[in-house]
Amino acid sequence: MGINGVGSQILKTTDGGATWLAVWPDNSTKTPANLFLSAVVRTRTSVVVTGVLAQAYSIDGTSFDDSLNDYLEPSQDAECMPDGDFAIVVAGNKVNGVATSHTGATWTNIDMGVNSTIWLARYGAFPTQSTWFVTAGVFPTSSTGDENFKPMNENLGRDKMTGKFHFTYDRETSTPPVDCNVDPLNCYSAGVFKTTDSGKTWTQVFSNVNQGDNIYPNDIDCFDANNCVFVVEGDTCRILSTTNGGASWTESMHDTDTACSLVYTVMLSQKETWIGGGHLSALNFEGRFWHSTDGATTWVKDAVKGLYILDIDMNTLYGYALGLDASGSGMQLLKHVQ
Repeated sequence: MGINGVGSQILKTTDGGATWLAVWPDNSTKTPANLFLSAVVRTRTSVVVTGVLAQAYSIDGTSFDDSLNDYLEPSQDAECMPDGDFAIVVAGNKVNGVATSHTGATWTNIDMGVNSTIWLARYGAFPTQSTWFVTAGVFPTSSTGDENFKPMNENLGRDKMTGKFHFTYDRETSTPPVDCNVDPLNCYSAGVFKTTDSGKTWTQVFSNVNQGDNIYPNDIDCFDANNCVFVVEGDTCRILSTTNGGASWTESMHDTDTACSLVYTVMLSQKETWIGGGHLSALNFEGRFWHSTDGATTWVKDAVKGLYILDIDMNTLYGYALGLDASGSGMQLLKHVQ
């Protein structure tokens, strides 16, 4: 995140969010312009931040350097695996799948070996060292006439140079989506891919393409190798879960409002899950939190007016959520105490 007019920054807090220090950029060796998409903290000193132009890492928690490879390989999801290694989901020119690293300095790329035109990697979950899940899919590409525009999802994009977000409210004026075999730039697909051997082989465990449902996937999280929750959005928003490692999926929430959005998922236990997103309407702009304590069977919704929730990080005691205001230029950090 960053200050409007300044561009992207990496900020750090050591007092629970009361104060923040900008720790990137701090010298001329850093990439001068980058669009940061995700961050993961392994320890107080070991951090990875993913971006559109380059990945960044720190081994002291204060100074950041660009990774030595995977330039121009965008990643919008960063995670920690059980052994402490970093894993990022990459949708780039060299790899469509996962990249792993011990420190973030260099990355080992693992391609899923699927058609990236239709199954573009988006988010991942790494419940065990060898069992991983990756959501993949596409949505109609927003045309702004600006080559610097980077779509984050169907509702939201960001200018790679200024860092400012842009919302897409009016979906009625766009060209109706078609079959992905006809035009992969104007279609929807939603899938989940699974590996049980650390990326050597992959199996598709969820597929929805060319079925008229017009959905694509965002985040997935798993408490263990069997229990996972993931979200889709598009013409509708849905929460899906599995208790058998993806062999079957159960839909437990279906919002038919086309302005709804479900972005990020945190599964705290086999029973408790949090989901963040929002309602992207100019007349009713709000961030939304969905909470389940019965194994993703039922959900309670809470809303915050004027914010769109981009990311959440929770544990059993408290959590943080990053919200974007209706102007697209301001950010707020929310803290929740259970």
